[in-house]
Amino acid sequence: MNSEEKHKVLRKCVQKNDCDAFFSEYGKLIANVVRKVLQRKTGQADPETIEDICHDVFVAFLEKDRKRLRDYDSDKGSLRNWIILITNRMTLNRIWKKEPLGVANRNCLHFLDEFPENYQLKAGSQAENQTRIREILDAVNTFPQQERLVFKLHFLNGLSDDKIARRLGKKKSAIQTCKSRARKRLKKSFGPDNEDT
Repeated sequence: MNSEEKHKVLRKCVQKNDCDAFFSEYGKLIANVVRKVLQRKTGQADPETIEDICHDVFVAFLEKDRKRLRDYDSDKGSLRNWIILITNRMTLNRIWKKEPLGVANRNCLHFLDEFPENYQLKAGSQAENQTRIREILDAVNTFPQQERLVFKLHFLNGLSDDKIARRLGKKKSAIQTCKSRARKRLKKSFGPDNEDT
């Protein structure tokens, strides 16, 4: 479908509330974006969650008399990219809602396994987990800037040492040293000597 036909499908949806062709054209794109964001941020993308988020995206396009569709401005970019942007944002919002403090990938918090038991995340205990994560992030925010940045990029965003090194223009070994120092600081802050009794 060329861009003129795509805009015709959009106009038909906006003006006549006939959105079947619109969702047929962009449904697969929306599902792929949701799947990729879930996979990248959480490490898993089960079909049920993908379908659920796609449904939320479709509803967002239709609610308030199709306001989001009406808000599209072709001067600011392609319709496809605009749909990707909205889908990406909605998927991230959904992840951040489900996970405490926006920490999308609990697997990135595997370093907590080395902490005393009272600082490990527990299934079904979101309030306690939020408190633990907040305490840890507060401690991380006292680190020197470079250690803080490397810690957050690796453990919270899930970036590899190579990607962090490229992003910061540093050697991989410098990133590994920085990460090691940050872990030692955290272990010292929350280690057995500081454990609540």
